[in-house]
Amino acid sequence: MAVSVESLVDCIGNPLKARVMMLMREFGPMTPKQILQEDPRIPPASLYRALKSMEQAGVIEMVSETKVR
Repeated sequence: MAVSVESLVDCIGNPLKARVMMLMREFGPMTPKQILQEDPRIPPASLYRALKSMEQAGVIEMVSETKVR
């Protein structure tokens, strides 16, 4: 799946999404919990919204998911 230029520009222009991309580039695939451990200043709800947006845009890919409920 090709990522649009607009999606990449959105991620680069958004400080939270840019931080997530930098962490994933540095550490490789990460869970939201691992991202929060690396940068505890990130509000969890904002992180989950950003991850969902990035996944829908095709910037990141969910490798696996564990349902808690």
